[in-house]
Amino acid sequence: MLWTSKYAIPHLKAAGGGTIINISAASSIRAIDGRPAYQASKGAVNALTRQMAVDYGLDGIRSNAIIVGFTPTGGEIMTKRVQNEAFITAVRKAIPSPRLGHPRDIANGVVFLASDEAEYINGVLLPIDGGLTCKLGIPDTSALSAIAEG
Repeated sequence: MLWTSKYAIPHLKAAGGGTIINISAASSIRAIDGRPAYQASKGAVNALTRQMAVDYGLDGIRSNAIIVGFTPTGGEIMTKRVQNEAFITAVRKAIPSPRLGHPRDIANGVVFLASDEAEYINGVLLPIDGGLTCKLGIPDTSALSAIAEG
């Protein structure tokens, strides 16, 4: 993303502006076990997005990022995860929305951020994650309440 942006920015400046939309991940703002390099790289995407918004906003270049939640994309690893019933049950418990994400959800966010309707949106990390990043990952405590009352 750094190199793509580096070489695109002069062309965007020459055109009088434009928009850069990076793709990041929910794990860039809410850590998960065992993936430190991935989390760090996506955190860097977020920082790069904000920095470009600051550095090139006056040139008419907007820079935003989509924070993607759990969205089955059909890849081999993702397909194996989706077929793991225990994994999917845990994912569904973590997402407040009633369904998993679809690639079209991400595409719709990109189309919006690229549109004139988003012309005053710059430096934003937009979660498209079904509410995943707004929910704490602590266990359900409703059973504890029943025990305390009993």
